[in-house]
Amino acid sequence: MAGGERGRRAAIVRYWRAVELFSPQKVDRVDPSKDVYPVWDGRPLPWEPGHRLRRRSPGHGRTWQHTVYAGVFELTALRDTLLA
Repeated sequence: MAGGERGRRAAIVRYWRAVELFSPQKVDRVDPSKDVYPVWDGRPLPWEPGHRLRRRSPGHGRTWQHTVYAGVFELTALRDTLLA
């Protein structure tokens, strides 16, 4: 593969990576009635002993599954930063 073609392909990958970075996914709002909990420093996580979710059974033959979101940011903050 010629260097020019390799550079073109690398540019395409960089472009789509940027598209993914700036195309935020949906994050559910905190709502304990739907088992969506915030994380607080010094408090147990939903899978740790002492969290209220651990007091409930997920049901016969079932297991809890957890999704953790990190690096979540407000879209308005991103927009304002990009505009600046």
